[in-house]
Amino acid sequence: MEKFEILKYHEDFETRCSELSKVLNIEVLKEEVSKLEVEMQQDGFWNNVKYAEALINNLNNKKNKLNNYFEIKKMVDELSTI
Repeated sequence: MEKFEILKYHEDFETRCSELSKVLNIEVLKEEVSKLEVEMQQDGFWNNVKYAEALINNLNNKKNKLNNYFEIKKMVDELSTI
């Protein structure tokens, strides 16, 4: 594959990654994760076990979305170094 082809794909992937960031609301998602982590540190968090478990599941779901997005972003960024 020629370098210009790689660059063309890279531009396309960057555009798609940017669109994905908007669809996932990455900045909002990061804020939500921070708020949930603060809530988990509050005294009495485990007093309502069902609520605590639901919050942890929600937090893990949001973290997984962020981690997946940033892994994709990292791969796209690495394409530019080829």
